Amino acid sequence: MGFSDHFISGCISSVHYSILVNGAVRCQVNLTRGIRQGDPFSLALFVLCSQALSNILNSAAGNNGIQGIKVKRRAPPLSHLLFADDCLLFSEVKLNELQNLKDYVNLYCRASGQCINMAKSSMCFSPNTASRIKRWFSIIFKIPYGDGPSKYLGLPSEIGVNKVDLFHSINDKASAKMHGWSKALLSYVGHETLIKSMIQPSQNYVANHFKLPQALHNRSRKDIAHFFWGSSEESRKVHWLSWSKLSQSKENGGLGLRDPATHNKALLSKVA
Repeated sequence: MGFSDHFISGCISSVHYSILVNGAVRCQVNLTRGIRQGDPFSLALFVLCSQALSNILNSAAGNNGIQGIKVKRRAPPLSHLLFADDCLLFSEVKLNELQNLKDYVNLYCRASGQCINMAKSSMCFSPNTASRIKRWFSIIFKIPYGDGPSKYLGLPSEIGVNKVDLFHSINDKASAKMHGWSKALLSYVGHETLIKSMIQPSQNYVANHFKLPQALHNRSRKDIAHFFWGSSEESRKVHWLSWSKLSQSKENGGLGLRDPATHNKALLSKVA
């Protein structure tokens, strides 16, 4: 990457730390095992090593060593995704492509000194892959195959047709919080504050990545309206204003409650 030898020998090879006692340097410790794990510079080195792995895989994709996958027919092929210390590798179910992928990963491991944690790794296949192919490829790579983690970074890793069952836990958590707060003696102002500060922001993370179904938005409106007016399973209170009025800004006579569907579109538009 064009770094000078002075940078490599001065910042990476020779590592030493000074011990301060009452604000004064008392002794110096020279390390022989390289940079420790908590060193701030180790994070930058890890990113540089990950860039090297990315370059290897991009070069392999350019030389047709790895085909990768396409999320759409006209989209460019995707060979890998990196986030922090996690790596997702994509390839077609072909023996030569899997062998090339294994060689590239071994090359990176020999160059960087890192190793793959087989216990935390998993192989995932498309639904139409035969079971014997799955077992065969798992033996070659020495990694167990399965469905993989159901969630990654708090979001579902596989999205099916029915999104209502997939994201219903968001409304369940919000409903559980509001059910616990409903027993407290809170005014309308207290209900409004809890809705704006606790309930509605709880959906921001998921709404930043997915267009949630309309059924979830309808249930969210219903639960928030019941909580605001003090309704419960035992007693129903009169809703003196409609949701369209509550969701208007305070300048226009409303309470400024965010509409879930409109807020979801705004967050996705921001990402786009």
